[in-house]
Amino acid sequence: GKSTLAAALANEAIAAGRRTAIVDADVGQSSIGPPACVGVAIPRRGFASLDDLPADRIDFVGACSPPAHLLQVATSAAVLATAARSAGCETIIIDTSGMVSGGLARALKVAKIRLLDPDIVIALQSEDEVEHLVAAYRTRSRPRVLHLRTSRQAKLRSREERTANRQRKFAAYLDGAEVVDVCWEEAPVENSPWTSGEPAPGHIAAYAEEQIGCEVLYAERQADG
Repeated sequence: GKSTLAAALANEAIAAGRRTAIVDADVGQSSIGPPACVGVAIPRRGFASLDDLPADRIDFVGACSPPAHLLQVATSAAVLATAARSAGCETIIIDTSGMVSGGLARALKVAKIRLLDPDIVIALQSEDEVEHLVAAYRTRSRPRVLHLRTSRQAKLRSREERTANRQRKFAAYLDGAEVVDVCWEEAPVENSPWTSGEPAPGHIAAYAEEQIGCEVLYAERQADG
């Protein structure tokens, strides 16, 4: 129900005449932009679903699962929220992931709250599963925490359904894409070891080809592997 709630809030803000942005930080089940990315949309009029919105900008995280990429998810959400503010948005709604259990979830949510500095945090839960995420803010004046129960109409997706949804999203995003030639020496990639190491010897590339069963065009050796 997170995306449905985000859409409802955005539509109310738009109807009130406020320039509104939605930041989709659910990298596993993205609605705005492809999976493995944080996306932002600035709709000019009302809409039915977040899935109907084209992304005004996306920030590539690198994985569909947040645990190994906590820093990237949090910083990407902050970068796109800042971009929305720079575009004159008065209301910014952040749709987060459903990862709410355990220490990693707590670290991610706390990092997002510190970076985004929201006025309001909505704790959407069926019982008390997100209380440990908002406990630290009970006695603080900011952010204000609102507790809402999930709708009875909200349906849980199975693992297979989530996987199929990601495949559909990737296919839709890449539909009509063209092949382009890129010189990697002229296209540095942020937050990646790519091109930061030394070219690997030929026998390493040959061994890699045997292991993965396809031609290796380029291989690097770095301090950590």
